[in-house]
Amino acid sequence: MTYSLQTLSTNVSGIAPNFLFLQSYLGHLAYCNFDAEIVSIGDELFDEADNLWHLDQPSDSLPTIAAAQLLALRSMYNGSGDGYSYQKLGIGMAQRMRLFGLANYNIPIDYIEDPESWEKASARTAWGAFNLAAMRSFMFQEGEPALLFPPNASPPGSDDSSQRGEPLWEDDSNRHAHADSSLAFSTVCEFWAITSEWTSAYYGGERNTVLDHVTIEFANRIFLKLLRCMWFHASIVQLFRPFARDRIQATPERDFHSSNDIFTASLNQLKHLVIVFRHTFPRASCAILWHVSLLHVANWALHNTTDKQWQSYFTLCLDSYTDLFIGFRISGKIAKSLLSIALRLGVVQPAEARGLIDQMYSSVTHHAALKQMGVGLIVDLDLALNNRNAAKLDTLCEYFDNSLLEEFIAVD
Repeated sequence: MTYSLQTLSTNVSGIAPNFLFLQSYLGHLAYCNFDAEIVSIGDELFDEADNLWHLDQPSDSLPTIAAAQLLALRSMYNGSGDGYSYQKLGIGMAQRMRLFGLANYNIPIDYIEDPESWEKASARTAWGAFNLAAMRSFMFQEGEPALLFPPNASPPGSDDSSQRGEPLWEDDSNRHAHADSSLAFSTVCEFWAITSEWTSAYYGGERNTVLDHVTIEFANRIFLKLLRCMWFHASIVQLFRPFARDRIQATPERDFHSSNDIFTASLNQLKHLVIVFRHTFPRASCAILWHVSLLHVANWALHNTTDKQWQSYFTLCLDSYTDLFIGFRISGKIAKSLLSIALRLGVVQPAEARGLIDQMYSSVTHHAALKQMGVGLIVDLDLALNNRNAAKLDTLCEYFDNSLLEEFIAVD
């Protein structure tokens, strides 16, 4: 069989509209922060994209794989589930097309009509899908077998000499912009490839406790690779979290202090970055992916209430999630989950928690009421070390509702 770029990547009649609606929808999510009245239009765009996706799904192609990733992102951040059904189908397509996820999966070059074009298109698609799978594994603390076999192709831009110190003159603005974009993408690919090494070791299989099967030597080895951004420090914090908690008795004293120093250094960087990003970049409320930093900082605040700045940081995180809630529905549930942790730890009273949530939801009236999402996002990062199910978003939201109900009944 001969693979053609037209068959595998461009199928314009069926897939181009899919991209059109998906791209329009994702752009719409961010624009909701400026015009909340257009929320219903976004749902229509997504429904149309989803319908086209189901028509295109039987045909394996690069655009269909990419579409699966965009649909997964929408589901995850709009509170419509965790998006894994889309992502799983996209990964399956990538495996059948031998892009990543399997051992010894290169497509023989003789079977491709346009090798150069195929190489560029397939590498970008493969790494994009791989990166999202790694990000999901990181955020949901779940293993993904396909991550054991990254794409064989180098990330686009990683071998471009113009990115490695070659001067770019002022009149080469287009070239400069392209080089910056390519370098950013290749750097992100390198980051997720390294992070996938430890997420596969931490969360793969049925084992629930990291310390049962991972050593501090492994964490240090990955740390040296990561020493090369918000996601960078978030990855380091989560990597060393199991070894940096005071209650861990099995960790040698020397290793504990080393781990705790690394953990604290990256956490301090995250605390600085969330302040700078929120107050310096006007588009912070339109960009959901930086919320991973808010999650780590909020967790730190809730577990370090003896620090005089804990409340300021926690309020900063809640305010940031309120801003994001305008365009990204899941932000409201994350804020609710964080307040659930605060209730359990006794650092926030039920009446105060109710007031904060009511204030958040009253400021955003255009979202339909959200029921149980079925989202396995891990929110309580310390609790997840021993009980991931109890640390998930839906579980924490249920605890929040039950706590307020019990408080209401007690008052009556």
